[in-house]
Amino acid sequence: MKSHSYVVVPVMLVLLALAVSCSGKFRNAMVAGRPGLEDHEKFPVRLLEPDPARVFYFHESPRALPPVDLEEVLRAYNSHPDVRRTLSAGGESFDSFLEERNTIAFIIIQNDSIIYERYFGDYSRKSEVSSFSLTKSVLSMLVGCAIADGYIGSVHDAVCQYVPELEPNGFDRVTIRHLLQMTSGININEVFHNPFRGPLDLYYGNDLYASLLRAEVVDEPGASHGYRSGDSQLLGLVLDRALGEQTITGYMQERLWGPLGMKHGGSWMVDNEENGLERTFCCLSATPLDFARLGRLYLHGGNWNGQQLVPEQWVEESLKTDTLEGSDPHFQYHWRVYDNYFFAYGYGGQMLYVEPEQNLIMVRMGTPRRRLNWKAFMPSVAGLFSGPAIAESGSEF
Repeated sequence: MKSHSYVVVPVMLVLLALAVSCSGKFRNAMVAGRPGLEDHEKFPVRLLEPDPARVFYFHESPRALPPVDLEEVLRAYNSHPDVRRTLSAGGESFDSFLEERNTIAFIIIQNDSIIYERYFGDYSRKSEVSSFSLTKSVLSMLVGCAIADGYIGSVHDAVCQYVPELEPNGFDRVTIRHLLQMTSGININEVFHNPFRGPLDLYYGNDLYASLLRAEVVDEPGASHGYRSGDSQLLGLVLDRALGEQTITGYMQERLWGPLGMKHGGSWMVDNEENGLERTFCCLSATPLDFARLGRLYLHGGNWNGQQLVPEQWVEESLKTDTLEGSDPHFQYHWRVYDNYFFAYGYGGQMLYVEPEQNLIMVRMGTPRRRLNWKAFMPSVAGLFSGPAIAESGSEF
């Protein structure tokens, strides 16, 4: 018995130390459970407020449209090169197909007119929902604004210029552009089975700064692309340092939320209530139509009714195909970019889809459902609206 105690006691002490040091993370995980669309109600957040005097309204289509042809959508979907399992409509309507696949909101806007808008379950036009990694594209918008405003010198600045304490970890070789392109070579990988690493550590932890200080450069920066939420969170730390006393949420309010005429309030999750840092790899919450307003901004090259909110050059740089320095041709400055469309994408199939040639914006919000590739489904829906414009401006909506 005595010999066993020599082993058991040290092990128990180690486990106790781990439990105490990670109690905040485990508590958050126990309270919130699996990441969900209402997590902004469970974690500390900073609020975004609408300006009633500047609300921008989309329009309601002046004429009734026929139901969306699900058969035609699925024909296009089944022919998409990334689809591995074909689907059949089986007599379903477009509405029931979306609802069955855990969609809570689906919106189609063309020429500033809402031509399709559906909500399912208890959700409505006023429902604020989390966007998860769709937020990464919004972070990119803010970085572009911060460069234009002089807070950040350029994308070629080293991370250590803003976070010098990371220099011993190899970050003197990592630039802001490396973070934007996810070519940093850091060791924070997309591991979802370990609460001490990757997105789960960043999502449930209550000290993002401490987590980021553990990051190390293990591969040559600029050698290859590797999707890492850690890059986005480091980019958020750089932006936070560059802004000085102003918070990222405050900057979002000033630079985008107010000027865009958001209809409703929103929020950005932070890691703690006292002096929190925004979880910039995820966790911006808004109504689906307010996310559509963000899409409209990039549809028009960063220009909002005559006011250039995001520099046009930044938008152009964000939406081009780039294979330099290990970049993925379809991942540019935290946007997913293809020949005639681009989109922001989040866990569970949150999508903000924009197709400039058709003056088209689509938003899908929901939870995961296997056997449907939303990245292939959205352009398949968009194909219905090619050719002459379907909708015209009508009453305010």
